[in-house]
Amino acid sequence: MVQLGLLADLSGSWEGHGFNLVARPDSGDGDQPFVELNQTKESLKFHPLSSPVPSRGTEQTVELSGLTYLQSITDVVTGCGLHIEPGIWGTDASTLPPTGKSHSAKQKIQRMASIPHGNSLLMGGWATSIQPAPDESFEIAPVNVAPFPADAPMPAAIVGGRLPNYPPYDLSDFSESAVGFRTAVDDRLTMHGIPIQTIVNDPTRLLQAVVSGQPIAKIVMISMSTASVIDNFERPPAGLAGDLGIDTLTIYGDQLAAFANFWLETINHGSNSFLQLQYAQTVILSFPTQGKKMNWPHVSVATLRKILL
Repeated sequence: MVQLGLLADLSGSWEGHGFNLVARPDSGDGDQPFVELNQTKESLKFHPLSSPVPSRGTEQTVELSGLTYLQSITDVVTGCGLHIEPGIWGTDASTLPPTGKSHSAKQKIQRMASIPHGNSLLMGGWATSIQPAPDESFEIAPVNVAPFPADAPMPAAIVGGRLPNYPPYDLSDFSESAVGFRTAVDDRLTMHGIPIQTIVNDPTRLLQAVVSGQPIAKIVMISMSTASVIDNFERPPAGLAGDLGIDTLTIYGDQLAAFANFWLETINHGSNSFLQLQYAQTVILSFPTQGKKMNWPHVSVATLRKILL
């Protein structure tokens, strides 16, 4: 029988909505990237493995437990599919509490994903149990979406104001250099009362709007990345970044790093309590524009609720 520890509540079906931002190279001369902005609908299903998987080594054998998953994302406006991702979330049994004991406060996790661009990736990290104080507000840290030079560190997130470097991120810019290179979006649009421009600047504000004011009884925070040190987004060591791209698809750009935070939240509304899963994920893509190689954060966020069948 598999032991999941802090991942146990993931088992089951989840549904919800979110937002996706990705810059992609022009299919012509590749000189002017196009910014795609999507309001998303998502389904995420987890199923526990039927038994632990032994990972055998010359000095020891580690028992791995976990869940298979299938993530499906569509565009709310067009109904078109955007993303499908099968994979496994695993946990190292050595970091689980002994059988019959209470959950540990922290345990090691892995995520193995296959993406139908001809890519796969391996992410590692930790799941941590957090018990928020009754009057404590839950703050989600902002993320950067602005492109930045490939030889420079990632800049700090911009919560308000105009994003630098690339006009399509400014929804008030109606020049051809902006409108012609982004998804058609009404800048008067709001999601959960948050202006769409605020969400473009930092998609995590959409998560914050949902969770603000919710009575959170418990949080399991799951943090993962493709490399242990990604402060400057240097290429991770071989084998960590999952760079298995099909040759004809590598024009899409190099994947430098990926990192994500998931928050598995128990929302206590008395008789109407429920489980909520929020996440913010960034994949750093690198491709040139106007003769200069740039890094382009691809940011996805969503808030899902567990469906009771």
